[in-house]
Amino acid sequence: MMNDILLGGGIGVLLALVLSLPAIVLELKRRQKDHPLLIDVHSFGGKKLTDRESFVLGLLFHLMLGLGFGVIYPLNPEIWTFAGTAYGVQSLAAYGLALFLFANIIVFPFMGLGLFGKHEDKWIGMEMAVSMILLVLGYFWVVQWFQPAWF
Repeated sequence: MMNDILLGGGIGVLLALVLSLPAIVLELKRRQKDHPLLIDVHSFGGKKLTDRESFVLGLLFHLMLGLGFGVIYPLNPEIWTFAGTAYGVQSLAAYGLALFLFANIIVFPFMGLGLFGKHEDKWIGMEMAVSMILLVLGYFWVVQWFQPAWF
């Protein structure tokens, strides 16, 4: 059980890192202000953030989302079997939808970004949806690769 959680967390963080590579490359080249698939937070805790601080906070949130995605699912994958088999694409999609709603309805307002991030940017919800779809598909693909030997 603990090995599944650690492996799942590692897979989630690595997937989030791979998905954030375009934003990291663009940040290193300083080509644009908006970062693809990362949340662009312009103010946090009442403080206006610089472009670099916005990038770091968005990357941190993205990696934490990947870690949460990978760690929480293996705790009890049978919860999501109403949508299909454990570690199947349907059950992972149901889990991804639940995590997407949790982030947009609870975490974003707690961070001061508003419901679905509307106080910060009108595209945050769409960026989260695309990130979550890619996390679900990537996690499914990697787990299927490891499935016969591990999960």
